[in-house]
Amino acid sequence: VSGINSGSNLGWDVMVSGTVGGAVQGFVRGFPTIAISVGSVRDPKFEGAAQLLRLIAQRFAENTPTSSLFLNINVPSLPLNQISGVQVTTLGGRSYGESVREEGVAPNKRYTIARDRAISGDAQEGTDIWASKNNRISITPLHIGLGHSEQVPEIERLLSGLPDQLLSSRD
Repeated sequence: VSGINSGSNLGWDVMVSGTVGGAVQGFVRGFPTIAISVGSVRDPKFEGAAQLLRLIAQRFAENTPTSSLFLNINVPSLPLNQISGVQVTTLGGRSYGESVREEGVAPNKRYTIARDRAISGDAQEGTDIWASKNNRISITPLHIGLGHSEQVPEIERLLSGLPDQLLSSRD
């Protein structure tokens, strides 16, 4: 288990999440893995997530999951009586808008990413973002296959001759 983290890891955020990254370390070593977060960084309510983990641990002790199990769980930061349900979901897209802020002057200039606005529009039902917006616990199965084998022929075409060109420049 990686977490319980304060702040949701929804949609594309899983790609840069430290909580999910910690879970990946267990997953690639063959362990059933859970990344779990609550939906607030300010005054997070961990009780619901802790109770859910206890119940999942009991269930998995009775019915051992496969080693390929990798779950990302997001729990609303609410008292249990205000959580409207539990849903197995898929990953949504973007859960927030962001801007890049430039701070300081050269040579100490730095850039920060600020999550400073909500994404407009409705989240697609069945996604983790939709579940979160509807005060539901989302349980999203993940896998770590980042390779995109469908693009191999196109990349080979675009880079045709490049290896020979590069290697001939060694002389």
